Amino acid sequence: MCDGRATKAFILAPVLACIALSASAVPLFTVETLGPTEGPYTSAYGLRASSAWRTNAAGQVIGTAVQYSDDPRVHGQGAWLQDGNTTHVIGLRDAAHSRDGDFQYNQAQLINASGQVLGYAERFDPWGLGVPIGTTAWLHDASGTRVIGPIARDAVTHPHFRSDLAQALNEAGEVIGGSYGYDSETGYERASAWLYSAGTTTDLGYDDGAHERADGFRSSAAIALNESGAVLGYSERYDQGAARSGRSSWLYAAGTTRAIGLDDAVENAPVALGGAGRAIGNARSAVGDDRAPAERAWLFDGTDTRAIGLFDEAHPAPGGHGGNEALLLGNDGTVVGYASQRDAAGELLGQTAWSYRDGHATAIGLFDAAHTDADGMRTGYVRTLGDGGHVIGAALRYDSDDARTSASAWVFDGATTQAVPLDAAGLGPVHGYPTAVAERVNAAGLVTGYSSYRPPGGRGSSRSTVWAYASDAGRLHLFDLPDARPVAEGGHAEWLYLDDSGLGLGIYELLGASDPNQRRANFGFTPDYGFFRLDEALDGGLEGNGWTLFDFFSDAAGGRIIGGGTLARDAQGFGFAGVRLTRVDRGGLPSPSTLGLALLALLTVSAVRTAARARSS
Repeated sequence: MCDGRATKAFILAPVLACIALSASAVPLFTVETLGPTEGPYTSAYGLRASSAWRTNAAGQVIGTAVQYSDDPRVHGQGAWLQDGNTTHVIGLRDAAHSRDGDFQYNQAQLINASGQVLGYAERFDPWGLGVPIGTTAWLHDASGTRVIGPIARDAVTHPHFRSDLAQALNEAGEVIGGSYGYDSETGYERASAWLYSAGTTTDLGYDDGAHERADGFRSSAAIALNESGAVLGYSERYDQGAARSGRSSWLYAAGTTRAIGLDDAVENAPVALGGAGRAIGNARSAVGDDRAPAERAWLFDGTDTRAIGLFDEAHPAPGGHGGNEALLLGNDGTVVGYASQRDAAGELLGQTAWSYRDGHATAIGLFDAAHTDADGMRTGYVRTLGDGGHVIGAALRYDSDDARTSASAWVFDGATTQAVPLDAAGLGPVHGYPTAVAERVNAAGLVTGYSSYRPPGGRGSSRSTVWAYASDAGRLHLFDLPDARPVAEGGHAEWLYLDDSGLGLGIYELLGASDPNQRRANFGFTPDYGFFRLDEALDGGLEGNGWTLFDFFSDAAGGRIIGGGTLARDAQGFGFAGVRLTRVDRGGLPSPSTLGLALLALLTVSAVRTAARARSS
């Protein structure tokens, strides 16, 4: 009984064993191979090539698979849905979406909680020439696959291109997309935005004279859809001739389109849409393309639009380019962006990252001497905004000659910014790792990233090692698997996945591997256990499940992680396939390190008892 009340030496060892057995174990996973295998989805040589892209909490998975001809050659692409233990080929496969009899190209894009799947199919000319003339958006559910969005009815009778593409699907089965018409003689006829809801397609955007060119051309785009069915988008404006004169942002909700953005701006470019009708965007005072620097960032709070960002002496709003730019919008209404930093003469000195919430913008990033040159220049970058409100990014470092030499990774927790402490761990620039990049952050503030290395003189390819930083606990985990090739000897490691439980997955190069096909392996990570070889966490091992390597992970839900990997060649085929890892309960099995501690405790018990017997005799 592990109650800690024993005081004698021969009782202490079992207590230590009980403590050891309660330690964290390496997680255990089962492995499933996904994707269709029959008919055209396995070549005459046994080759397969499928990938899993999205999953939902019910365990349904969508993906794509290469089709093969009898030759065998690649002969199109199919979309599939795995529902329970059954894989269904879905999409459009009628005559209008086929060539050479059985060549089709379907792409599954998204799946919602009820199992509705969004995708598109390539469309071909009606004269049997096999010429692609556009794409058709489709939605699949239990009743089958149906065409959605505006349909180019004249595309089958006239030699011009028309493409319908969907881009977002919500839980109610609503879809937004765009349609693009093209004629070889007159050019683009129209670029339109639309919403599909309850079997009806609604054109979105402005169709008035200010948003129509002299030749009748109009251009609108829907960029975001939320769960309440609101749509964020924009429409281009034109002068009386053919010149583009600006951009108008709009929000469509409950049948009404309203203008949002800053009223005095020539360009209002929407960026993101959140809940409660919130939206962010950027305003410009002059016409420019999408790569032009923004002058002002704005937030629409559901009622009004206001300019946001940093407005102080170091971050003035100039009359030309510069100012503030909104980048990301969080679920809680947090906005993350950049502000241009300038000196007293108005010369650009760099950029500062900021976080805006509850009416106040805070400068975030690193501002110490190592990240500031003699002129006061500082340059910060934002990588992403996590669901827990953490922001991760990078800050450029400067040497004694004010040359930009490297970058440091940082994390902002909503109140303070802290540098990922790689210098103290021997991974800082002075040790030959010029760049540290934070890539992912979960809801608990666990940050995963890499430190890259380039050989002296800057020649050769960049190499990298990975790390994980538990920012809330201030704990840094370094990649330390004993069979990994050292980064100084050309080793490379990269992250592929991170979830809110703290589970991370990736790829690394093996030490001493001579076979090019066996140089890489998968690693896993948890904050409690650290890094481990993923092969040891798979029920039956990697090869025992018919795999060589997991190449990527694309989505996760309900304790299941999906992606794609390289199959080992066997009687069932080889190539590339979709994969699903499902995390299972070990049932109290301890980790290898835990077993070692338990064994040590048992040996201690034996030694104490042997000594006691010797004293009594």
